[in-house]
Amino acid sequence: MGEVMPRVKGHAAKSRNGGDQPPPTPFLFTPYSNFGFVDDGARPLPSAVPAWLCPAIHLNGAPYTGIPLNLGVPVNMSLVIKNGGALAALTTARLYYADPTTTFTATVLAHRMIFQQTLYIGAGAQQETPAAVWTPDNTTPFHVCLLAEVGSIPLDPSTGTYDAVSDRHYGQQNINVLMVQPGQKKSFSFRVANGGRETEQFTVLVRSVGEEALHHLEKLYNSEAVSLRPTALSVQVVEPGLRRQSRQELKLQLKPGETRLCQLMLDVPRDLNAHQFIAIEVEQLPSILSEQARISTLGIIAFVSEAESQI
Repeated sequence: MGEVMPRVKGHAAKSRNGGDQPPPTPFLFTPYSNFGFVDDGARPLPSAVPAWLCPAIHLNGAPYTGIPLNLGVPVNMSLVIKNGGALAALTTARLYYADPTTTFTATVLAHRMIFQQTLYIGAGAQQETPAAVWTPDNTTPFHVCLLAEVGSIPLDPSTGTYDAVSDRHYGQQNINVLMVQPGQKKSFSFRVANGGRETEQFTVLVRSVGEEALHHLEKLYNSEAVSLRPTALSVQVVEPGLRRQSRQELKLQLKPGETRLCQLMLDVPRDLNAHQFIAIEVEQLPSILSEQARISTLGIIAFVSEAESQI
């Protein structure tokens, strides 16, 4: 099994370049503003900011942290929206849910809208939508991922990319919390999708979250983050009757709109304790990287289960 590696605490904060005049139109986005920098809507986000953890998506008035929801128990969902432009906007806000996936697509999100609301947001203002009651039912995934979409027609419409990493009109809480036991081999299933219009080859990587992002997660969860040795993580495609070798990355060729089920395997360190957690990032990269290339991510947080911590 993988052992916990020593980790040096990091406290560096990122800030955006300021001083520019606001855009003359509405400039809408869901802010990632509690990660040590001022989010002005520029994308992609700094590397230290986990793009899968948007604090603007609220559950019962606070940022959702990925804890599994109880079926049949109503919750209040809302979004914080920033208008960084010089023109007020009648804004349309939507919130969707999905199974764990690296890439959101229209197919993945079909019939899974939690709410759609319209609200007026002034120039330079930040505003939270009214709370909408959502009751998870037996069609709701146990590990639920959330995607926010904001836009204003005709001057600042959402683009239909569902790309929370590179498109400011989208924000995601694509995070999944696992309860594990020290020394356990834990699996987690997720989908990889092609949100483009052409067949493309992708690389799927699994790794520990970087140092700066771990510091922010420690404050969020009030626990100590630990890094894993690379050999404690592997990923594979789930295909009945076909056994594939596990490794830290794999390559997939997907048709437009196609999805494939994959599985992360985690060797939980034997010395992981109740006051620590593991943070893992799954990243989907296109075969050809460019400024227009879409990079998709999801996050996984693993804690020692309460039953185990009491032994």
